[in-house]
Amino acid sequence: MRDHQNGALERGERLLEGLGRGEVEVVGRLVEQQHVVRAAQQELEGELLSSH
Repeated sequence: MRDHQNGALERGERLLEGLGRGEVEVVGRLVEQQHVVRAAQQELEGELLSSH
């Protein structure tokens, strides 16, 4: 019985670790997108300021 419980615990831990990695990837993509948007905004602001 004990081995069965340990196996279930290990599988649950691996599942949670996998979910955590997925969350990190999603957050990483969001941060990357924010950087791209910010860079585009700064470029646009620079173009607008230089045209006046």
